[in-house]
Amino acid sequence: MSTRKPNYASVGTLTITLTSLSAGAYRKSVVADNTSDLALDALFEMSIQVGTVASDGTIETYLYTGGASGTAYTGGLASGDGTITWGTSSQNYGYLDLISLCKASVKATSDNNKDIKLSAASVRAACGGTMPAKWGIVVLTNVATHATGTNNFAKYYIYQETLV
Repeated sequence: MSTRKPNYASVGTLTITLTSLSAGAYRKSVVADNTSDLALDALFEMSIQVGTVASDGTIETYLYTGGASGTAYTGGLASGDGTITWGTSSQNYGYLDLISLCKASVKATSDNNKDIKLSAASVRAACGGTMPAKWGIVVLTNVATHATGTNNFAKYYIYQETLV
């Protein structure tokens, strides 16, 4: 009789520019392609260095997915590292379709120039129990981010199972 054993196969990196973002800025990542990874889940985590924090705020992360086809992205987005300005074209029509992933609070003065960590969050759980074929993140910074951000990262751990 075979037994299923958890296997954290590898670490994937989501390409996203997190430096020099102004407060209120939205930024999207390149898409992770699960059609080749075949992950049962992906555990996402991120670190982002903030600049001078004038007032309390948050850093929020959301998922955008390619749906069942892997081509019709949430909110009219497309794969690629880039700034989002909602409502400026028929393609970027709304952030209300994004799926909330994780959020971190940032405190004025005490968090100046610090690395803010957003802990591991399950992509599968955020998507209602089904791992999407393609997915990426959208970051909303309600505080300005550091100009260099030397410790910034957005990565995910691929979860699979092995029969032993």
